[in-house]
Parts: sequence; C-alpha cells; structure tokens
Amino acid sequence: MAKNDDILWAAVGAGFGAWTFFRGFRVLRNKRLVENLPTSKCRSLAMGLVELEGKAVGSETFPSLIGGIACFCSMVKVERYKRSGKSSRWVTVHEEERILPFFLEDETGRVRVNPHGAEFDLTPDVEYETETGLITWLKRTFSDAGDGLAGPPMQERFRSYCARRGVTFQEPMRFTERNLCPDGPVYVLGMAAEAPGEQDENLRVVIRKGEHHPWFFIAESGQKEVLEKLGRNTWLYIFGGAALSLACVAWLVFRLGLG
Repeated sequence: MAKNDDILWAAVGAGFGAWTFFRGFRVLRNKRLVENLPTSKCRSLAMGLVELEGKAVGSETFPSLIGGIACFCSMVKVERYKRSGKSSRWVTVHEEERILPFFLEDETGRVRVNPHGAEFDLTPDVEYETETGLITWLKRTFSDAGDGLAGPPMQERFRSYCARRGVTFQEPMRFTERNLCPDGPVYVLGMAAEAPGEQDENLRVVIRKGEHHPWFFIAESGQKEVLEKLGRNTWLYIFGGAALSLACVAWLVFRLGLG
C-alpha cells in the first residue's frame, strides 16, 4: 500500500457512508408507504397508487437468460474477482434483464402488470462461481441429473452467454440469475390506470410505473416479507452508514493532524 492510500480509502469510505446514510431515509420512506397503504384486491381495485399481493400468472413466458427456466422476468449479473495490490473485490462487469407483462392473481381475480421501469426484489434461482465450480440451484428442483435441465451442461451455458454478449470469460467469475416465474408469490406496488380503448375486462386495468409517483416495486414475496426486509435495510443503511462515515472522518482527522 502506498504511503497515503489509507487517506484516500478513508475519504472514499466517508463519502460512501454518507451516501448510505441518506439512502436509509429513502428506504424508511418506502417502508412507511408500504405500512400505510392498504392492500387492495384485484376485483375492487381503485385507480391510483395501489399495492397487491398474490401469485404471478400468464400464458406467455420465455426461457430465463441462462438457466432456461420458464419465467416472466429474468435478471443476470456477472461479476469478476479483481485484485489490486493487497485489496480484492467482486466487480460487476455485465448486467442484463428481460421482462414480459404478466398478471397478478388473487382469490378475487387478476390484474395485468407492466413491469417496465420497476425496482425488483427477486431471490436468486441460479448461482455459479468458476473458482469453486459449484452451481447452486435455489428455490427449485429439477428432475434431470447433473445440471437439472435438458440441453448443454451449465458450465457451457455460462461460457456461451458470455460469448454472445462480448463478455470475456476470465476466471474467477460469479454469475447470479434471478427470475419471476409462473405461480410464484408476487407483491406489486405501483399505479393502477385504465388502458385507453381496451374492452377486455382482464386487460382494462394495468399496474405500471407512475409519472407522479416514481416508486414502482415488484417483489417475489408477500407484504410481510417486504416490510421485514425494508426494516432491516433501514437500520443497516442509516446506522451502518453513519458509523462508517464517522469512523472514516475520525481517521482522516487523526492522519491529517487536524485534531
């Protein structure tokens, strides 16, 4: 480490801590919104900002980007482990998402969801690290031996995915795929609006990103789990960010002799 590298990293840490601290208040605002907004039912849905929970359904799906799982939304993140001097970290080198409209269905009916522009909270379906060679299938089990799906082995799928997108397959790498699949639980917070000129009762109302209320949120869980996660993140961001920022500022004061 160079002579003054600790000063640089302390300054970066102080800035990141401050950013995290203020982000925590945004998460807190969203948590209070979820707490105070009554959960609607598909049959009695009013126009405007709404939240619903049920299951994701629809006749049109596509194979997920790497695993080939039937889904409505698929998101892939590719990371590479980079070493710089004595420090090392995972760096995101590629992200991709593909989404289709789907329906949220509860015991009273169903409503169409246009997920474009949404913030997603989906749990991983597939995780793979080249350094360990371990492929982890989460949430779902597959009958096929080995890779769990018919077709090429999973390692070949990862290499092929990188080749098609111009991502250099240089180890060590980590792949994560998250999907919203048919019949899975889904929570949606967004703007309900009427589709102009639509006669089909199932398509007349759509939930989408609003113009005046920008937070559009889709989670693969229920409201209870959403609130629990927002609560944890609020504490983590506000108190963790403040602690990190204060510690880094204290180190800068000490190193620069400002005390």
